[in-house]
Amino acid sequence: MKAKLLILIAVVITLIFFYFFHIKLSKFDITNFNQDITDFESLNYLTWSKSRNAKNYTINVYLGESLIKSYSTSDNKILINDLPVNENDNIYFEIIASNDFSKYTIISNKYTYSLPTIRLSNNETTYDKGVFSNDIDIEVLNQDYQMYLEIVKNNDIIYSDDYTESINFNAKINEANEANEADIDEIYGTYKIILSLILDDNKKMVHMQNIDVNPTEITDLVMTSPLDNTEIAYEDFEFEFSGGVNADTFMFSILDENDNAIIEETPLENKSITINANLLDPNSSYRIIVKAYHSDALSYIKTFNYYFKTASENTVPIVSSTRKSGDIGINRPIRLFNNKDGVQIHYTTDGSTPSCESTLYQGNIYISENTTVKAIACYDDMKNSDITTFTYNPVVKQKAIYLSPSNQYLNIGHSSTSYTTEMEIMNLVSDYIEKKLVDNDIIVYRNRSDMDLDEVVINSSSYDVDLHLAIHSNSFNSYERGVETWIYDYDCTEAYDAATKIQEALMSIYPVAAYDRGVKESASIGGLRENKPTNVTNGVLVEIAFHDNYYDAKWIMNNIELIGNTIADAVIEYLNEI
Repeated sequence: MKAKLLILIAVVITLIFFYFFHIKLSKFDITNFNQDITDFESLNYLTWSKSRNAKNYTINVYLGESLIKSYSTSDNKILINDLPVNENDNIYFEIIASNDFSKYTIISNKYTYSLPTIRLSNNETTYDKGVFSNDIDIEVLNQDYQMYLEIVKNNDIIYSDDYTESINFNAKINEANEANEADIDEIYGTYKIILSLILDDNKKMVHMQNIDVNPTEITDLVMTSPLDNTEIAYEDFEFEFSGGVNADTFMFSILDENDNAIIEETPLENKSITINANLLDPNSSYRIIVKAYHSDALSYIKTFNYYFKTASENTVPIVSSTRKSGDIGINRPIRLFNNKDGVQIHYTTDGSTPSCESTLYQGNIYISENTTVKAIACYDDMKNSDITTFTYNPVVKQKAIYLSPSNQYLNIGHSSTSYTTEMEIMNLVSDYIEKKLVDNDIIVYRNRSDMDLDEVVINSSSYDVDLHLAIHSNSFNSYERGVETWIYDYDCTEAYDAATKIQEALMSIYPVAAYDRGVKESASIGGLRENKPTNVTNGVLVEIAFHDNYYDAKWIMNNIELIGNTIADAVIEYLNEI
């Protein structure tokens, strides 16, 4: 018994010893943040007493409540000379001591930053064909001492001189470029703006900030036809893509499944490629690679890989689905498609084998119970496709929508109002819609303004959502007024229900009841592809009044937040009922 007790005591003592000498972090304090310019050796150093057992310190710097910089060190001091602050700004330090087992945090009192600082009119710019997107002026605050300014890139000094007055970054870079006959591509990158203090013929860095120079961003490349990872007919076909905005050079190549080049990298004149079937084999897999470049910045590339398979000769390609087999939100739809124009898709949902006499596919197939969808594609004078099978298990998922504000930047509002463009104002409305939906635990996917319509419907189809909602404003002859909401046709009952709620909600806040233009259908207007049940889930397009009418445009501008919240309320009501 005594032996067991002695062992227990020894274990306890060992644990206590281990805790205090290896785990427990002791208190510590900040000892100094040196802003004394005469103390060159430790100028700009933050120091603190050591915390016993600390292996690392994380230093967070706050300007007001905003985190502006983070550092990490195993030492109890760190050089701080690259803060994006101005003279007399109030900053705070948070230091977190840590080891493998615990953390200990202290927060400093306020420090008033008193050293000379650099003020930049901008800290980033794009450089496109010899032109900066905006001017960047460099100014020094607190010039009570002799200052020295340098612009450095990749450890090369671009500019250095005594600071006397504000200098223009763009001008200095252009001068250096001309003097060194540098390639344009060499201009891109990050520049350090270093401010040094001259005192008694000594130079000491007191502040540093970065300026980023990049080429105009190239937008993502998006396949519009045919869709990725699908089967195509073994015949000549056209490959189309979109995106790549701001690129001026496009290249493409085709590789087989062993990465052997079928077509070597070749320049493109437009965003479509006609592929000759004679170059390919039937029932084989291939990859098309498209690259988008800046001709003056070849290191900045957007690349897209498109994978496809050829069908057997004279055979219709197989049917594909927008949703892979597996879990799907309850009562959410799938959409079927085929890469050959003019084919008819027939399907069954009871597990039976489909034929060209089975149900004709016309759009959304809603999944409310465990379902097996089998589909076949039929086309005159060609062998029917193989049957494809998809199995779906409906589960409870968080409600979700795809929000698609207008990208029509050339649609200008009435000149006597502050309505600018349809794209800008509908995005402002959509900001309020999105915020309220997210606050109500609804997932919101959203288009980008640089997307074209093909990109939007493809992007929307990649998500498992309950509704696709396009937000637009109308225009005609400057006299028409009112609110209208569009669906593909009245047989799209789920879309009709959502559209009706949105239309009624908007009319409840619209000032003139007589201008209720109602819920409309159109299966023929090209611009309504965002409503088509073969393209999107429950497509609804709302036209929020007429922006070319003075009274409507003024009403929109005076009620942007109200309109956004009203539409969001209608969407929430619809989602709660399905």
